[in-house]
Amino acid sequence: LHLSGLSREDLNLMISESLGVLPRICRPLSDAVHAKTEGIPFFGLEFLRSLLDSAVLKYSLRERRWIWDIDKIEAEDVCDNALHLLSAKMMCFPENLKMALKILSCFGIKADQSVVEFISLSSQFTDFWHWLNQAINEGCIQKVGCEIKFVHDKVREAAYGLIPDGEKNQFHYNLGVLLYSVSRGKDLGDSIFHIIDQLNHGIPEMVDHLGRQGGMTLQTDIIELNFISGVRAMDRSDHRTAQSYFSNALSLVPEDHWSSNYEFSL
Repeated sequence: LHLSGLSREDLNLMISESLGVLPRICRPLSDAVHAKTEGIPFFGLEFLRSLLDSAVLKYSLRERRWIWDIDKIEAEDVCDNALHLLSAKMMCFPENLKMALKILSCFGIKADQSVVEFISLSSQFTDFWHWLNQAINEGCIQKVGCEIKFVHDKVREAAYGLIPDGEKNQFHYNLGVLLYSVSRGKDLGDSIFHIIDQLNHGIPEMVDHLGRQGGMTLQTDIIELNFISGVRAMDRSDHRTAQSYFSNALSLVPEDHWSSNYEFSL
C-alpha cells in the first residue's frame, strides 16, 4: 500500500490554516516542507514540530505572527526522504512503546484486533493495549473498526526498521511462538494466517531449533497450522498462497512421518 502526499497547493493551505498566516506569505515555508516530506501530512507536521524545537520556526510577539528562517529550513538535513524524520522520532520513544510498534509492524500496515487480544493474553504483554494507545496518541497508528492500522505505509516502514535486519526473522518467529502459546486450543478464525505467517519466518533456517525448543508438539502444530491455512486459502481460491503454506508444511515433515505422524501423513 502506497499513499501519495498532498500537492504543494494543498500543503500550503494546511500550513496556512495551522499557523494563521496567509497562503501567499507562507508559500516559501510550505514549499520547503513539501520538498523535505514529499507532501505527506503526517511527516509535514512532524517536520514543523522539529522546526519548533530548534526555534527555526517560532512565534514573534513583536510581529504578532509566526516567523521562520527559510535558509536554515532549506539547509536542514533531516530527510532525503520522510522516513528518516520519523525513524529519529521513534528512537526517542520509551522502550515499551517501541516494542509495541515493532510487534505491530510485523503484521504489515494493519493488524486484526483479535491478534492484539491474543498478544495481550501473554504475561509479557499484559499492558499491550496501553502501549498501543500511546502510539495512537503519538499519531503513529489508529483504530479503524476491528483493525489497528498505521497512519501511513512509511510509518509502518519506520517502525519495522526499529528491528535490526539480522534479527527480523528471529523476531517474527518469537512473536509467532508467543501467539501460538496463548492461542493453542482456541478458535483462531482468520487469526490463523497471522500466527502461522510469523512462525514461518523460522523456516527453513530454524527447523532444528523448532525441535529443540518445543519438541515435536510445536513442530507438528506448525505443520498442521500450515496445512489448515493452505486449505482455507484454497477455499478462497488463493492458490498461490495455499501452495506456499503446503510447501512449508512439507518442509517440516520428518523423514519418519509415517510412523511419528501417521494420521497427518494420510
